[in-house]
Amino acid sequence: MERFDQIFTKVCDRLAFWLCGAIALSMMLYVCANVFSRYVLRIGGVLGCYEYVGAMLVPLIYLSLSYAWYKKGYIVLDIIQIRLKGGVLWGCQFAFLLLTLAFFIAIFYGAFRGTIYSYLAAVDIGEIGLKSPKWVWQMTIPAGTFLMAIRNILDLLRMVKTGEVVPMIDR
Repeated sequence: MERFDQIFTKVCDRLAFWLCGAIALSMMLYVCANVFSRYVLRIGGVLGCYEYVGAMLVPLIYLSLSYAWYKKGYIVLDIIQIRLKGGVLWGCQFAFLLLTLAFFIAIFYGAFRGTIYSYLAAVDIGEIGLKSPKWVWQMTIPAGTFLMAIRNILDLLRMVKTGEVVPMIDR
């Protein structure tokens, strides 16, 4: 399990750094080109800027979820966690991870079905290709939630194996 966890973490690290970094960079460049063409060149904005940037937020957010969870890049209500000790903390943490796992499995299921439906609808009307890649952006939602579910399963297995609480905050 430890070897799989290391490999999975490296994959999520590379995915977050290279792919999500490239997405964020392309979004920034696109917005800069839009602002430059609108306010400096006075020729109007770049066509489809808001749609492109909005569509790129989906893979940026969902593909970096698992890495953000691993690096503890989220907000924690430590006022509750500090007061809990021992088995109560372990039980609450375990229940929270199970609830989170169920949540991401439900999102994965719905997003996967929605992506398949969107793809088949695009095939039906003949819009497969670069002109209407809506399903490509939608595909990153089940991919990201699947990675997050794997991360939660690894945390749950680590808790059961070691009996230790997965730290939600670094001190």
